[in-house]
Amino acid sequence: MATATSDAETWDGWYSFVDAQLLYRGCAPAFAPPRCDFVGDVANRSGEFVITKLPNTTRTASPYKVYSYTAEEQCGDLCLNDCFCVAALFDGTRCTKMASLTGAGRHGSNVTSKALIKVRTNSTPPAAAAVARRRAPPLPYILLLDFSAFLLLAATTSLVLLHRRIRRRNSSDHDMVMRLFTRKELYDATNGFQRLLGRGGFGEVYHGVANSLHLHSPDTDIAVKKLIVSNEYTEREFANEVQSIGRIHHRSLVRMIGYCKERKQRMLVFEFMPGGSLRSFLFHQQPQRRPPPPWTWRAEAALAIAKGIEYLHEGCASPIIHCDIKPDNILLDDKNNPKIADFVISRLLGDEQLHTTVTNVRGTRGYIAPEWLHGDRRIDTKVDVYSFGVVLLEMICCRRCQDPITSQLHQDDNGDCDDDTVTLFGWAAGLVSHGRVEVLLRSDDDAAEDLERVERFARVAFWCIVHNPSLRPTIHQVVRMLEGVVEVHAPPHLPSYTDSSSSSSIHTDSPALRPRGSSCPVELDLI
Repeated sequence: MATATSDAETWDGWYSFVDAQLLYRGCAPAFAPPRCDFVGDVANRSGEFVITKLPNTTRTASPYKVYSYTAEEQCGDLCLNDCFCVAALFDGTRCTKMASLTGAGRHGSNVTSKALIKVRTNSTPPAAAAVARRRAPPLPYILLLDFSAFLLLAATTSLVLLHRRIRRRNSSDHDMVMRLFTRKELYDATNGFQRLLGRGGFGEVYHGVANSLHLHSPDTDIAVKKLIVSNEYTEREFANEVQSIGRIHHRSLVRMIGYCKERKQRMLVFEFMPGGSLRSFLFHQQPQRRPPPPWTWRAEAALAIAKGIEYLHEGCASPIIHCDIKPDNILLDDKNNPKIADFVISRLLGDEQLHTTVTNVRGTRGYIAPEWLHGDRRIDTKVDVYSFGVVLLEMICCRRCQDPITSQLHQDDNGDCDDDTVTLFGWAAGLVSHGRVEVLLRSDDDAAEDLERVERFARVAFWCIVHNPSLRPTIHQVVRMLEGVVEVHAPPHLPSYTDSSSSSSIHTDSPALRPRGSSCPVELDLI
């Protein structure tokens, strides 16, 4: 027994401690246990076992069977004739059978229960027990052991493969830790900031190779963004903010590897995206020679981008407003999977500097929400919804939102068509309202076979670019609409032919969103 005194040593050598230094681990028999190798086996059929009584003794091991209103002798017989029972506890009326003596025990005058221990008779000494233990186990046990080993091997193999797959998928979470780089390290990695990848209102981006940065993978391509100088943050505040952002990971977000902060120098290090930007992928320099990306890819990419924005808005500790969603800030990896870049910028610049930069950057104004141009309006996550709506419409039509389009939807009094130069918003809205969705696609056969989804995506885009931000859906609602969870009806007031944004006269009680199969309107605050 695992007690304060060596009770096990008083049991004629039949029991000993599992570990003499760790008495709480309990006791183990020094004799061969009963063989329960066939149904109906009686443990004491040959008188091999007897019950040894230890008064004032109890144990904490979990019992496997309890009998109420029994006598002490009856309790001993119940254990003696059960081949799985090694001991029983009797407290005067209740008998508790145990299958092992592992765990802690207690022996003392204040203990009222009695331990009834099953031991072998002297006719089978411990030496014989050792021989019995060396006997081959019965066939059913062998088969059960083999089957258990097979299940264990299969489960272990599955877990290892799953772990490797998760590790490869989320290598950014586990294998790449945010690192503080020196300016010299980044200078060497970019070969003196030689290869410029892009320049924008928030800074310049350079290509680099991470072989000198001692990262896990040698010769890893990186992108180093030199931020415009900002006095809004001290070095410590900047480091804390970047470390917080570095914990943000999503398959549709460009992964940030590290940063640099030396005096007023601020640089961010990202994974390199070899596929270039969504803009270059959608709008080739010579579109007549290269077909647009397949509609299937465009639809899946649009949904992936929406889910990335959804993660920024609703999946982080506090919502992150990107403030500059546009095709230039959506990059493609080596498999053409879209990822959102520059989502950290809004957290690193002051409100005034951010507003000035966003509203004055060339190539951005076509994507910014109207409230950016009104100083009295609050900027919230709906500005990203608006920008995504513009990008979504561009992905549907493979046309830039700023490019003028010649429309032939108007007719004069003689029935002849007037050629009007219109915006992408008004042109697309006119085609959808006239049931001419296929004209949006520029002879895209892939999309022509999926006109229902094309029209649904276009209506989602129109809802995103509603002038009044309170009437726009949240990005979570946008994801559900793109996935087809709810049916999307066209807003009652689509953009006009000359509008660069959507109409401001859309009403809240319009039947815009209805669940499939229902004629009842659904509020925009879908969950």
